[in-house]
Amino acid sequence: MPRQQQSESSLGSQGYGERSISMYDYEDVPATGLERVRSAVGITKEAVRAISITAIEAVREGAIFMGVIGSRGELVNPFRHIDAAIWTEPEVPRDMIDTAYDYCEELT
Repeated sequence: MPRQQQSESSLGSQGYGERSISMYDYEDVPATGLERVRSAVGITKEAVRAISITAIEAVREGAIFMGVIGSRGELVNPFRHIDAAIWTEPEVPRDMIDTAYDYCEELT
């Protein structure tokens, strides 16, 4: 039988005093508690799936925007074109740390 989603508050005198969504058949017998739980789980499952797909797409688009995704979809080193010396001092000088913090504050 075809199923229809309808708010219980729109059922008129059959309403249960609270607004909720339930799935029911076109029969005189209202849906049981178990059927309501099953339909809610099904709806929740689909909502979670849609949200996770959207989140994955957002992460992928962000990575593409930052330039860390290669032509075949793999992660790449965004600094591969920089030819710089490796830091050889055991500790970073304090004035460089202060300058880095000042720069970050200016950016924000």
